[in-house]
Amino acid sequence: MGFSSKDCDLLSDISLMKLSSLINEEDTIIFISALAPCKDNIMYEKNILMLKNFIKYIEGRKIKHIVYLSSDA
Repeated sequence: MGFSSKDCDLLSDISLMKLSSLINEEDTIIFISALAPCKDNIMYEKNILMLKNFIKYIEGRKIKHIVYLSSDA
């Protein structure tokens, strides 16, 4: 199952609540999200914010695996 920024805006921590009923402890999550190519510090900070919001969302939840793919963005 995949989600676009229209489905779940990772820049908004509240938007992640849409995923609550879809993620369970047997899931493997592949996190691939970035504003790319990253052209300035504002875009860089937004990329970091997306990951921070996701980490805050999954904190304390049981999830089987998380794979984080990063880029130069």
